[in-house]
Amino acid sequence: MIKNKEFAGQLTIVNFPLALKTDLIKLIDNFCQRAYRNNTLHRLIDIKNINNDLVVATTENQLAVKLAKKIKEVFNKNKIQLKISYSPEPNNAVYVKVNFTE
Repeated sequence: MIKNKEFAGQLTIVNFPLALKTDLIKLIDNFCQRAYRNNTLHRLIDIKNINNDLVVATTENQLAVKLAKKIKEVFNKNKIQLKISYSPEPNNAVYVKVNFTE
């Protein structure tokens, strides 16, 4: 999956303060490393910076959802909205949008 850039979970983080970018990337890396130690199928594929948004691809859809909830928990001083969309069968991919609001 990683070689072919096929993902089961995609997390898009938008409208975040640029001062938090480094902290967000560290949180994503550390969370995914812990998930990998617990289950070797849970892996981080890629983190891309597209138009001041972070796009994170994971091998497992549950990992993307749990990561979004962790971001909301850690950065609770900011107002954050989560939107979770599931692909129709048989794709089984999940798309999560984390929106930092004012």
